[in-house]
Order: sequence, then structure tokens, then C-alpha cells
Amino acid sequence: SIYVMLMDDYEQEIQTIALALKDSEHEADLLTLRLHVMRSGEEALAWLQSVEGDAQRRLPRLILIEAEHARCHGFDVLDAVKSDHALAAIPVVMLTEEDHGLLPAYYSGCCQMVSKPVDRRRLQALLQDCLEGAGY
Repeated sequence: SIYVMLMDDYEQEIQTIALALKDSEHEADLLTLRLHVMRSGEEALAWLQSVEGDAQRRLPRLILIEAEHARCHGFDVLDAVKSDHALAAIPVVMLTEEDHGLLPAYYSGCCQMVSKPVDRRRLQALLQDCLEGAGY
């Protein structure tokens, strides 16, 4: 299985992303993609730390973060991921409703930006690029 973590609290976006992952599995003959949804930054960081410390669990191969999250700014989670040596190599994609002012995300280590509402085809292409780049 390949693990993908999503930090978002908007149910419609979560469902769109889940469907894009399912479609990507079939189109690319990938191993099973498992989506782990975190609804807050605190929950996302706690889950990442628990996975990091447990040899039986696998780190995600891709992290999707809502930039304008209501309870935690997505940039805070991005900074925490990129400052942790065990997590820093994981590609992070920021999901955003606004394109302006996001250049700092690239400087912080974000590999891509995806505009919301998420377009399933664009997300599928991005998933394949990220996962192929990681050797899957």
C-alpha cells in the first residue's frame, strides 16, 4: 500500500480527492492508495509523529495540505514537515483557493499547488508524477 495524508476539513474536497486516488490506482496499476484524512493541523502532526515513531507503520508518500485551513494555517504544517528530517523528503502539495501570496510555500518546500475546488484529472496527473518520482 501507498499512504497519502490529506489535511482538509471540507467534506466535498475530501470526497473529490478520495475519488481521484481511486481512479489513479486503476489507471496506473498502482498498489492500493490509502488516504488518511486529518481534519486539523494538530491531528495531522500528531499522526505523522506517531507513524514516524512506529516501525510497523509506513510514512505517507505524499502529503496534501489545505493552505487556508480554519483551525491551523497549512503553512505551519508544511514548515513542521519540512523541518523534520524523517519527513522532509515527502512531497507536499498545497491545496488553495487563492493563488496570490503563495510563493513562500515553494520556498518552504512545497512541490506543487493545486487550486480549489480540486480538479480530479489535474490531481490524478499530479499524483502519478509525485509517486513516479518517488519510485512507485
